[in-house]
Amino acid sequence: QRLLTALSRGYRARFESSGAARGVLEVFVERSQARGLGASARTRVRVARGTRSLTKPGRGTVIAKFTRKSRKVLRKRRTVKVLVRLTVTDRSGRRSVKSQRVTLAR
Repeated sequence: QRLLTALSRGYRARFESSGAARGVLEVFVERSQARGLGASARTRVRVARGTRSLTKPGRGTVIAKFTRKSRKVLRKRRTVKVLVRLTVTDRSGRRSVKSQRVTLAR
């Protein structure tokens, strides 16, 4: 996904579940890239978050919307390295977490 598209429309990810579940998508930037985002001592800063619930088995798409401050700061950059984390939790509380490092470029 492109940087400017993700900032304006959100970062998208798909997930699949064998039952009713809730997907939470979070996007983080590392401390070295977080200049201007108020990251004093934290190792990473969350810049986007989104949730999506499935009421039955199947696939879903969750969109993480970027915060206003992060859109303002990251819009000026050519590339941004982010950590994308998708957490899917079913009704019984079982949790599955997938993480991936992604580079968003113009």
